[in-house]
Amino acid sequence: MEKEEEITQTVVDDQLDKPKSHKLSKSRYKAEKRKNKTVRHLEHVVFGDESLVVDQIEKSFQPKKKSKKHKVVENDVPATRKAAWEDLDDEAEYENNVTVVRASHQLSLETPKWAKLKNTEKRKRSSKQTSDSDDDGNLDDNRIGLLQSTGNYLSKSSSLSSITIQLKKCTDANRDNPSQYLTASEFHPKSTVLMTAGRKCRFNLFQIDGERNRKIHTIFVDRLPIKHSHFSRDGLQIVLSSGYNYFSYFDMEAAKLIRVPRFNSLDNNQLSDFILSPDGRYIVFFGQYGYMHLVSSNSKEYLTSLKMNGSVDAAAFSKDGDRMFSFGSDGQVYVWDMNSRCCIHRFYDDGCVNGTAVSVSPNYKYLACGSDSGVVNIYDVDTCLTSSTPRPQKAIMNLTTECDSLLFNHSNEFLAATSIHSETGVKLIHLPSMTVFRNFPDSLDTDVTYPRHLDISPNSGYLTIANQSKWVPTNIYR
Repeated sequence: MEKEEEITQTVVDDQLDKPKSHKLSKSRYKAEKRKNKTVRHLEHVVFGDESLVVDQIEKSFQPKKKSKKHKVVENDVPATRKAAWEDLDDEAEYENNVTVVRASHQLSLETPKWAKLKNTEKRKRSSKQTSDSDDDGNLDDNRIGLLQSTGNYLSKSSSLSSITIQLKKCTDANRDNPSQYLTASEFHPKSTVLMTAGRKCRFNLFQIDGERNRKIHTIFVDRLPIKHSHFSRDGLQIVLSSGYNYFSYFDMEAAKLIRVPRFNSLDNNQLSDFILSPDGRYIVFFGQYGYMHLVSSNSKEYLTSLKMNGSVDAAAFSKDGDRMFSFGSDGQVYVWDMNSRCCIHRFYDDGCVNGTAVSVSPNYKYLACGSDSGVVNIYDVDTCLTSSTPRPQKAIMNLTTECDSLLFNHSNEFLAATSIHSETGVKLIHLPSMTVFRNFPDSLDTDVTYPRHLDISPNSGYLTIANQSKWVPTNIYR
């Protein structure tokens, strides 16, 4: 190609060097030559060298190759750059502006109900999330404590309702071995063992679980129809009486029945009804003409006798055993100091003619007195100890026949009152509101009619009621 260009250039130069016509003058020939030289220079500047022109022509006829590169689409929006720091004042200013705009909008237009509802739910969710985030730190500690202990985590209600009481009827304790006439039904002071006794010269022990209530043992007492029986306070003995001038007790460890002979000081006085002091010091037998005979619980020896006016029909101890309250036919309550064994105070039961039942709450706050009219008066103990005619805090009129027994539960939350002469003769009284529970006894529960004996387990988990019928079931309520 270079040789061809040189030949072409030489030919052009030769043609220019040679005059075209003999008529052209020499000066004109020079001017024409300069003009041609200027034109060639401009062509070279504008179009380039002739070799480049030929190359461009050749490339124009060659097929174009498709590019394999992906097209990059550039957005018109420029990329935002991350700020070097965050200014909290900017955010606060933005939130204030939004608040002002929202407030002005609410002033001009009322907020629709659906918007209010969503806002409320949103606040609840946000507050819940906030509280959950605050409690996250405590959850780990609670989980660790949960895994490290095997105790009960279901908390119980701290107090009873004053309107209704939740009771569940369980299987009768003596379902497999009913008695024709029960004279005693009492729980063991340290377990859920139930004792039943009757005039058939035997008593039974049942393990109460609310379902099977399996019978543990039956003890036959020869020629001793049992009228009254109680557990000793340590739970190792069962004291029995039959109305004779002697009594017996059953040693549960030795499985032996021991008879205590009559006391010479008492002549031929009958030993029938009795109570035991909570401190385990005394057995108090109710004698005739207002006498109360004190017998040592340990040695079973006769100690002394206490005397009140009229006849003694009921007595109760304070929890520590230092005070005894006796009640009888003259309508007065006698307060005895068991350390000095003398009467320190007495007061009249309001409206009472013949007292039949008395009980003291475990916390030594309430004193309940029942009479032959069925009225149950509830007093404050401090008031009774300072006045001879105290006014009761509440008079319960729900019993219409003679009140036979009164019993507080261990937590001072309710008082049980019974009357054997009434078909619905069981009432549970809530404390301290002193209102009778409406739902007990149920009108459909025919097993609670004419209750003869009532007792509450040591932790108030079970309530037993023995009624008066041909075959006596011992009803268990939980």
